[in-house]
Amino acid sequence: MEKSKIVIKFICGTKKYRVSYIFTMIVSFVSIIISVILPLTMQNIIDKGILQKNLNILMFYVSISVILTVLENLLVYITNTRYAKIRMKYIYDAKEQALKKLSLLNGEQCLEINSAKLMNIIEKDINEIADGLTDRIFLFVNDIISASFSFVILLKINYKIFAIILLIQGFIFFINKKIGLKVKDVTQKYRKEMDIQKAGLQDEVLNLEYLIQTNMMGFF
Repeated sequence: MEKSKIVIKFICGTKKYRVSYIFTMIVSFVSIIISVILPLTMQNIIDKGILQKNLNILMFYVSISVILTVLENLLVYITNTRYAKIRMKYIYDAKEQALKKLSLLNGEQCLEINSAKLMNIIEKDINEIADGLTDRIFLFVNDIISASFSFVILLKINYKIFAIILLIQGFIFFINKKIGLKVKDVTQKYRKEMDIQKAGLQDEVLNLEYLIQTNMMGFF
C-alpha cells in the first residue's frame, strides 16, 4: 500500500502530463458539445429550410452541419491520439521514477524488498493506477457531460425528425468507427515505442536486483 502511494505521488506530480491531459479533456468536451448541437442543426435544415422552401437558410444550416461534423470528427481524432500518447508516456515516466526511487534505497532497505512484489508494482500496479486516474475518470466525466447536454437538447427537439437524426447519427458513428481504427494504428505505434523503452526499464530492474543481492551478501 505504501509503495502504491509513492507511485500515485509520482503520477500526480507529473505536471507536464497533467496539463496535456486537461487540454485533451477540454478538446473532448468541445467535441461532445458539437455532437449534441448537430441534431438542432438538422432540425433547422428541415423546419426552416425544407419545409419553408428557403434555399438560403437551407444551405446555411447544411454548411454549418457539414462543418460541425468534420470538426467533431477531427476533435475526436485529436483527443484519442493525444490521449493514447499521454497515457503511454505517463505510465513510462511513473515506472522510471519508481525505479530511480528504489535505486536510492540503502542496503538495509533493499533487504526488505521482495523482488516479485517489486515487479508486480512496476508491471501491474502502475498501469492500474494510471487507468484509474485517466481512463475511468475521463470516461465518467465525458458520460455525465454528454448525458446532460443530450437531455437538454431532447427537451427542445422535434420528435418528427427523430428518425432522420438517427440515420445521420448512424453515419457519424460509421465515420467515428473509421477514425477509431486509425487511432488504433497510431496507438500500436506508440506501444512499439514504449516496448523499446520498457526494455531499458527491465535493465534497470536487473541492476536493482543485483544491488539487492550484493547488499544481502554483504550482510552475510
